[in-house]
Amino acid sequence: MVEAVWLIPAFPLAGFLTLLLFGRRLGEPVAGWLATLAMVGSLLATIFVYLGLIDRPEDARMFDQVLFEWVPVGNFSVDVGFLLDPLSITMCLFITGVSAVIHLYSVGYMQGDANFSKFFLYLNLFAFSMLMLVLGDNMLLTFLGWEGVGACSYFLIAFWFDDETNATAGKKAFVTNDRRQEGVRYQPGRRLGLHGRDVLHVHGRRFDSVHRRVGVGRWVERVHRLRDHPVVVDRCSRQVRPDPLVPLAS
Repeated sequence: MVEAVWLIPAFPLAGFLTLLLFGRRLGEPVAGWLATLAMVGSLLATIFVYLGLIDRPEDARMFDQVLFEWVPVGNFSVDVGFLLDPLSITMCLFITGVSAVIHLYSVGYMQGDANFSKFFLYLNLFAFSMLMLVLGDNMLLTFLGWEGVGACSYFLIAFWFDDETNATAGKKAFVTNDRRQEGVRYQPGRRLGLHGRDVLHVHGRRFDSVHRRVGVGRWVERVHRLRDHPVVVDRCSRQVRPDPLVPLAS
């Protein structure tokens, strides 16, 4: 059952690609229902994998699945794979459950909007990025998911960019989020530059000076998160995002 973990991000990815290619032809409300069904499928896959994981003995509730080799460079390579454990499956349940409800609500919320299909394209990509962030079994996949979440936050916050207030909110969110990502960018770079593939894996057991440097990167990322405090950044202007996104993007 746990071998089906790849289906969890596959559903929103399939929805995103379908809307990217045929979204305008599908139009309203078919594009919205398609994106919603993709998230419901991801939620059902998550529940299926969760039941398989808890059926295992407590000391065996970890599963690492490698799909294919992603970056082969000489003796160095990075795989596309997923690390499944109680924490990651819990986060997947939260992401897919909340996202499915938001997609369903958005079908009515976006009714009559000229960019109806584009909105759901961004929503599916947002969900896929979050799932890659929590399931990726190495730092490069985690970084890819993190950057995807940041990009989709910008796309959705500034979705109605023809309005000055929304455009300004989107730019402020982008700058703030980009500053917070400095520490995250530092971490995989330090791991890659110092030790190669073995410590790119998030479940590795190697502890030495590289981890202190990676810890610095994580500290930088958390410091920049403090810049998002209302005293430093006027969050009121950032709340001009589409209402259904608040629980997903915050």
